[in-house]
Amino acid sequence: VLFRSAAGAGSGDVAPAGGVGIPGGAISTSTTTVLEYNDPTLHETATVMGMATGYDVKVYKRFVGSLRKTGYKGNIILVVAPDIGNREKTYLESKNVTMHKVQHTNCTHSAFKTDGKDPKNSHAKELMTCVHPYPNLKHRWARFPLLRDLLENCGGKADPERACGGPVLITDVRDTFFQRNPFGPEAPKVHGLQVFEEHFTITTEHWLVKWPVESCKGVTYDKPMLCSGTTIGTRQAMLDYLKIFHGEMDRWMADPKCHFKLNGDDQSMHNYLYYSGMLDGVTGGAHAAKNRDALRSEEHTSELQSRQYLVC
Repeated sequence: VLFRSAAGAGSGDVAPAGGVGIPGGAISTSTTTVLEYNDPTLHETATVMGMATGYDVKVYKRFVGSLRKTGYKGNIILVVAPDIGNREKTYLESKNVTMHKVQHTNCTHSAFKTDGKDPKNSHAKELMTCVHPYPNLKHRWARFPLLRDLLENCGGKADPERACGGPVLITDVRDTFFQRNPFGPEAPKVHGLQVFEEHFTITTEHWLVKWPVESCKGVTYDKPMLCSGTTIGTRQAMLDYLKIFHGEMDRWMADPKCHFKLNGDDQSMHNYLYYSGMLDGVTGGAHAAKNRDALRSEEHTSELQSRQYLVC
């Protein structure tokens, strides 16, 4: 079981064979035969990924340490700061974590220029910081295509389709810890792509989704809000999702009415992709898992038994 702090919106299996068409290009198809889910070694080819730049070793110990203590033996791939400290680096190496040092670069877009003024706070600075090789995207957006690249090559491992051939979890790192192996023999099977609803009181009528999606796309939805910070899927479903996401990012960046001076609109886009049907073509399909009614971070106990109780 994986838990994330219930901070609320606005705060910081085996897939079917063959590919299907999606907006923005064809989905690649894998020729690798994935092991049956009940094979006890499958979780060793599972992958847990996240953007984890600028964190103290305590954060890494909570995330990586709790995950390894569950018996998880699969891949952990984290994007870390280029100047990661020796203490943090040594710890992650001791836990067999694949680290990718992010490279910051000058932004090529002009959507969020500050007219030569220094950014006033960390959020404004983040809007003006871009990541190689995606200088046309917001820093927070770029984590998705960057993680896709790392999943495709399994962080540089040989035979990546096999080494990272199992199910995949992409999640925020700072506010996450584990109580059970998310892909152990007793875990639910993974079919296609699984996205997660926020607490039932939070819907897409919240400004974080309604304002950007209505302004950019001219549509509104009154549906449970989905969390862009945690997504699970088969390898192929995750690659499909990240490809679709990246294509939509390019469309938003090309359209001035889709430019918003905030860092959380990856969640706006994530909800739009799902509720507009753009994820229907993902290999194995996409479905939303309900959050547990009235779940609060202080109630995180071992009574929770499956991923349907994941907290965003």
